[in-house]
Amino acid sequence: MTAGSPSGGGPSGGGATGGSGGAPPSGSCPTTLPALAADGDTTFYANRQGIPHGVVKEIQYKAGVAKTMHVYMPPDYETNPSATYPVLYINHGGGETDSHWGCTNASNCGYAGRILDNLLADGKAVPMLIVMPDTGDCANFNPPKPPAFDDPCTTQYVNDFMPYVEKTYRVKADRHSRAIAGLSMGGLVTLTTGFAHLELFSHVFVYSSGYTEDTRAQWETNLSGALGDAKGTNHLLDAPVYLAAGATDIALQNARAVRDIFKKHDIEVLWQDSSLGHEWANWRRYLAQTLPLMFKNTSGCD
Repeated sequence: MTAGSPSGGGPSGGGATGGSGGAPPSGSCPTTLPALAADGDTTFYANRQGIPHGVVKEIQYKAGVAKTMHVYMPPDYETNPSATYPVLYINHGGGETDSHWGCTNASNCGYAGRILDNLLADGKAVPMLIVMPDTGDCANFNPPKPPAFDDPCTTQYVNDFMPYVEKTYRVKADRHSRAIAGLSMGGLVTLTTGFAHLELFSHVFVYSSGYTEDTRAQWETNLSGALGDAKGTNHLLDAPVYLAAGATDIALQNARAVRDIFKKHDIEVLWQDSSLGHEWANWRRYLAQTLPLMFKNTSGCD
């Protein structure tokens, strides 16, 4: 990654295009998934030479708060100052920090910037910012109770993460231009903050996660408004809810159970079985599989 700076700008409305600055696409809801990388494949997150590279920076986003977020800016962010971008907010797992999705020097790294660099070079994804917040102090297992913003991570998203990003970077500030994803604990953040608040997000991607047996019934009750209105909810989704888990994943049964609840209520969902377990080798390839689905449709999935 090369060094860079935000070149800040105010929030911008409109649709979900990337760096072109043109009219938003209407698109259509994806019904199939791109191929999942093989479990031994490392090429999709390799540091390829001869292609443009974005930058991942650590950001101190709030004075007096000893927390950071990491932000990936795509390769043309600095050179195309008129462009505005959609945003993927992606959440880390338990015991990890905002540094894990963006790092590139260990087996437990997400290599998120490299993955998107390579997809952009191959024309398979839309240019976007990837925002990696620290949600270790707010993640919990309690199902949300929409429409209230009663969840600690949702509160941080609404009061801190999103306002900072939309003030500091040239991003589109409408729901069609926001996606949320996460692994394990961060997958629960994704369900709790994302699916419960589709007025804020239009894409929800859950990696190796799901509500547990003792909380699923309460979640289904609390979300009865969204789950019971399949047409309305699917219209708010620009891609089906994505869930994935590995064959030996400790979260496999929870993920399948949440998938089945979505399907019972006719909510559009894309499910990915994979090999391996609860590990970064899976989460990197889930990210690579889902990035091409983002911000190409604004017409809903109904």
